[in-house]
Amino acid sequence: GNPGTVDMPLRTIQWAIDKAEQLGGIDTIRVAEGDYAVDYANDDHIVMVDGVSLYGGYRADWGAREPAQYVTHIVDETPDAIPSSESNPHRA
Repeated sequence: GNPGTVDMPLRTIQWAIDKAEQLGGIDTIRVAEGDYAVDYANDDHIVMVDGVSLYGGYRADWGAREPAQYVTHIVDETPDAIPSSESNPHRA
């Protein structure tokens, strides 16, 4: 239910992407440090949209961006390995 501001961020990356697409005019999504889980095998993944960029590496309080220090991970929690190849990519 948050509006996606610094003081009231959204819970998931995909929610932010969807909201940016729905509202229009939003071209940047900032992602705080931490692990963000997806489960590719259960169709839970991040789908980018044209014109919207993700920038990770922000401190949890949004006071600074230093990707080497404030690491943002998108973690696939799929329990079984899904084969992937250049011609049939399953994950990025």
